[in-house]
Amino acid sequence: MLELVGDTSELIGDMLELIGDMLELIGDMLELIGDKSELVGDASEQIGDMSELVGEMSEQRGDASEQVGDVSELAWM
Repeated sequence: MLELVGDTSELIGDMLELIGDMLELIGDMLELIGDKSELVGDASEQIGDMSELVGEMSEQRGDASEQVGDVSELAWM
């Protein structure tokens, strides 16, 4: 009977150790997810910055096209 109680206690101890290991793995996974979320946020910010630059470049291209049109109009005079 005491041997059975000892075996059961050992088994419960092993199960608690496994649960602890599983919780540690879950913590590591959540940390990785957090890191990836941060990287996605950084990439989104960079995409936003690039979009803003593209908008500015498009505006400059429009201004340059307008100037070319003005020069062409003057050349025809």
